[in-house]
Amino acid sequence: MKKNKVYFIVSWVAVLAVAVAIFLFSAQDAQESTEVSHGLIERIVLWYTRCFGIPCSTGQLVQISAFWDHFVRKLAHFSIYTLLGFCCCNACYHTFFRLKKSFGISFIAGVFYAISDEIHQLFVPGRSCQFSDMVLDSCGVLVGVLLFFTLFLIITKRRSVRI
Repeated sequence: MKKNKVYFIVSWVAVLAVAVAIFLFSAQDAQESTEVSHGLIERIVLWYTRCFGIPCSTGQLVQISAFWDHFVRKLAHFSIYTLLGFCCCNACYHTFFRLKKSFGISFIAGVFYAISDEIHQLFVPGRSCQFSDMVLDSCGVLVGVLLFFTLFLIITKRRSVRI
């Protein structure tokens, strides 16, 4: 019984941590958000150019950052909401011990969080509420929930084969 309680607590702490991270990213004004995404892109490009010995000027780095910015932002939206969906489904499963119920609750909660996150951005300078981000975030949640569901079935099947 103690093991289940630990899983329960750790699972919900993970959900809370991801939700707080999403909130903090959304609370950044437009300039801060751009600096974060461009900084990430620049670090990746610099690492890549050093690994392969490709010269890259500061001007090229700025152009590359501007080019990849939209893609990186959308990938970040999708990825963090995938993580939220996975963590939420895991936490719901350790709460209810019913897979279908966990699936539904996790997806609905994730979609509502995505909507509230976009509404929150209306109040942040330079940010906006975008329906396309709500859809992308919701798709991320769905992928996270499906990923949990798939891994759960694989693990359950392997355990039953061992017995």
